Amino acid sequence: TATDPANEAQITEIYIVHNGTTAAISYGSNTFTSANVITYSAQVSSNQVNLNANGVVAGTAIRIQKLYFEA
Repeated sequence: TATDPANEAQITEIYIVHNGTTAAISYGSNTFTSANVITYSAQVSSNQVNLNANGVVAGTAIRIQKLYFEA
């Protein structure tokens, strides 16, 4: 969930898959009040998958809930 200073909001369900070298993002859902408040990217580094979230405007508040599965 993200909210920016203009009180715009966004909630996004993100799926990340990786092969140990490259990570890809898929969106289960992406709902926002008028425009995207945040953009996402992912990469694999040192055997870790990193999710990056960047606010479109300064002062964006972000709340993240992590859920993952290992096989």
